[in-house]
Amino acid sequence: MAITSVTTATTGYRQLPSSSAGLAVTANGTMVYSGSDKSQKEKLNLSDAVQNLDKSLRVFAKDSVLDDLFLEGNDSSSFYDMLTQSTRKLITSYNKLNDMVGSSTGMTKEGAQLLSRVQGMLKGRGREFAEMGITLNQRTGAIALNEQRLSEYCADNPSAVRKQLIESPGGLAPALQDIVALVTKKTAGYYFNSTFDVFA
Repeated sequence: MAITSVTTATTGYRQLPSSSAGLAVTANGTMVYSGSDKSQKEKLNLSDAVQNLDKSLRVFAKDSVLDDLFLEGNDSSSFYDMLTQSTRKLITSYNKLNDMVGSSTGMTKEGAQLLSRVQGMLKGRGREFAEMGITLNQRTGAIALNEQRLSEYCADNPSAVRKQLIESPGGLAPALQDIVALVTKKTAGYYFNSTFDVFA
């Protein structure tokens, strides 16, 4: 990718060929990295992570097949398999987004706090979610799932599981869907600092 812009505070740069992947050379010959490629990569990573989260949320929508099975009082093994597999995929998607946000060097303060509402909800209602096998690592923001615990708890308290996963407000899926809506309504670079980082 050819360099099309460098921070205005830095002078004496000349452009390298497109194969240089974001490198520039100062007037004295020092090689530096413009950071534009890295910024683009992080924006794409955020977009991909949010799209994957959105896909994993569809099964938890109101009036979905899973929701209908909850309301019907389904007690089959296929129902529990669907529940645990879908919840696993949802949490995996969330954790990938959490990793992306946590490792980003270019996100704004607002972007860095993108998941804070969901994490705050899990922290504040930690006991309720832990009873159904969902726990939050308060240091990293990652979510862990005990699938056996989820199945066993659902067998005894299906309405509680539905409430904590599907119902709004207060359900995990609706809270995550709010994040998807926030990101998708913004421009691609909204949650990132506008200036390029230049590293020697």
